[in-house]
Amino acid sequence: MPERLAIKEPRQRRSRETWRQILDAGVALIETEGYEGFTIAALSEASGANPRAIYERAASKDALFLAVYEHKMAQLTERQDQLFGAATEPELTPDETVRRVVSAVLALFTGNAAFLRAVIAIAPRQPVIFERGRWHTAQLGELFADALADLVPPGYPSAARLAFRSVYAMAVLRTVQGSDFVTPALDFDAEVEHLTVLVERFLQANASAPSICPSTRSPH
Repeated sequence: MPERLAIKEPRQRRSRETWRQILDAGVALIETEGYEGFTIAALSEASGANPRAIYERAASKDALFLAVYEHKMAQLTERQDQLFGAATEPELTPDETVRRVVSAVLALFTGNAAFLRAVIAIAPRQPVIFERGRWHTAQLGELFADALADLVPPGYPSAARLAFRSVYAMAVLRTVQGSDFVTPALDFDAEVEHLTVLVERFLQANASAPSICPSTRSPH
């Protein structure tokens, strides 16, 4: 991690509590004002913390933004684990497993749309945020693929990961552009059903296909 992005972590309990309040206020600020409105002055006002207390922890605005980002993503990871835990209960039917896995991805984005929308907007200009976003996406993709492992055609080991790309793309599109950007507009439950059918038919269509591995195909 570049020194300019380093955070001086608090050691005392009171300092840790103050820092957590600052991070929580930072999440709320990003949700309402985006990166442009995310300033030390605005964060100080939102959190009630003295600007000096913030400067002591973060060497730059980007360091502070990264700290707030990771704070929020830790919360999302906890929620993610809960959702995928419910999606992998052993008594579920294959149809319900797919539905819960699809719902988990959409729920993560829908429940945190304001924050993720702001992050997606700034990520191309923030290489560290971009790379951290790629890492978190890869972890989500692994959970998705693992949950569907028993439904993947033997000759198509990458099928679940390809299905994840479609579900993830729709989740991002709904977050950035809104649920009515693509017509007909679907509410959350209808979108889950649509994507559940899409994933199920994709897996079924390839169940009897010859053994293939798309990752090794020539693009030509």
